[in-house]
Amino acid sequence: MFDTISRRTFLAAAAMPLLAEPVERIIDIHQHTNYAGRREDELIQHQRELGISRTVLLPAGSKYGLAAECGGNDTVLALARRLPQEYVFFVNELPDIPEAKIVLAKYALPAYYIIAPAEASS
Repeated sequence: MFDTISRRTFLAAAAMPLLAEPVERIIDIHQHTNYAGRREDELIQHQRELGISRTVLLPAGSKYGLAAECGGNDTVLALARRLPQEYVFFVNELPDIPEAKIVLAKYALPAYYIIAPAEASS
């Protein structure tokens, strides 16, 4: 009725996951949303195809944006909220404008709540 296997075969099968090569995590520390017109879904697909496990998004500030017309704080926050296991972000603003502290505070607190739970579970 039941096929029997040897103790040696059982132990070898049970040990296979422990002997397997560990999966190497790849972290991309420099990506932008909307880079040169690239859509969000294109960025997500690109990162997944390359096997990137975590991406750090860098927004453009409100003035003097990058020539590639990258997305700002709103776009990186939205993507990190949508896929918190894959994306984290920095906040960006010019330090010498009056609203800099307000902008940084507005985006820094959501960043903490997105990043902290994801890191605690890994």
